[in-house]
Amino acid sequence: TKVQPITTTQKQPSPIDLGNYTPKGQVEEIKAPKLTDNNDKYTISQWNVQPGSIVKKGDILCSISISKAEMEFESFIDGKILWCIDLQLEFAEGTTICKIEQL
Repeated sequence: TKVQPITTTQKQPSPIDLGNYTPKGQVEEIKAPKLTDNNDKYTISQWNVQPGSIVKKGDILCSISISKAEMEFESFIDGKILWCIDLQLEFAEGTTICKIEQL
């Protein structure tokens, strides 16, 4: 059989998809999500973790408050909490609220 060369119209094999893989020891900055279309200020009303805590994907990290509403925020990785933003400190969407070291 004759092997056909790959042309620009043929799809080349893609690299292995690692999804949300975070290498062990890497520190992930957890950012405040966009919760409204307004420029509301956010605060952490309650932390369920503290520096040194070990968390699993899906664990509730904290409660974020915005203009008369509150939302639980969960971890999307397994790891160790290194740092958390202060309670009741006002911050904007995209602000780092905690750092987690991948275990």
